[in-house]
Amino acid sequence: MLDTRLKTLLYVAQTKNFTHAAELLHLTQPAISNHIKQLAIDYDIKIFDKCGKSLQLTKSGELIVQYARELDKMENCLVSDIQKLKKDPKHFSIGVTSTLAEYLLPKIMMIYCKRHPNVTLDVTCSDRKTLFNKLNDYVLDWVLVNQHESNDGYSSTSLCKDESFIMVSSEHKLAREKTVDFEKLQNEKIILCYKNSEAMEMFEDELTKNSLSINYLNVILETNNIKIIKEFVQANMGVAFIQKVTCLQEIKEGKLVALSVRNANISCHIRISYR
Repeated sequence: MLDTRLKTLLYVAQTKNFTHAAELLHLTQPAISNHIKQLAIDYDIKIFDKCGKSLQLTKSGELIVQYARELDKMENCLVSDIQKLKKDPKHFSIGVTSTLAEYLLPKIMMIYCKRHPNVTLDVTCSDRKTLFNKLNDYVLDWVLVNQHESNDGYSSTSLCKDESFIMVSSEHKLAREKTVDFEKLQNEKIILCYKNSEAMEMFEDELTKNSLSINYLNVILETNNIKIIKEFVQANMGVAFIQKVTCLQEIKEGKLVALSVRNANISCHIRISYR
């Protein structure tokens, strides 16, 4: 269990007042004061400064509160995991980006669940930043994302290489080509997706290397909806820079054609990251 004094500290830091913290914890104010005093003695620090009727954390106080919050999160996760363990001995929480959740994760999950029939999975879909925050807070066990390099501070396993291409309609004038120059894209109607994604970041980097910018492209549509993008491209209303994994079926059916960008390496890895 979280040290009672640390729990008290979190409430005082939240309310900035001994009396209010005492009311929330159903303790006396002297008991609250004593908890804080004992912490200060144990760590040989000053935790709060008085600022009128309010309390202000010192630098040392901010540090101990930061660690107390981490311990509180870990304890909550421990309690939750113990409860899950009682119900089901094998349970994992997975975080995945929306694109991979729609186009890749179902296949992986079906294979995994067939091999491990007693395992239950929870799946959370969100953007990379949110997923790694949840991983850091012990809410998630694994995160499945596109990454050029392994995320600092986490271990990871690469599942496969993920390449991005310029997708055009089979009726487009470039459909018979295998590659396309960045310069030619300036004459095309461009459809963009996931501006904060790993693939788009690499695309922008490659544009910069070629003295170009997205701002100089004729962007007619920006959306996070992959289906909308594919519909526009199939209708020959523009070309899109998009992950190949999202268009495998359309490419197989001959509705879309994937063009690599000449002299550019726009690929990353689909990785499982974990603490």
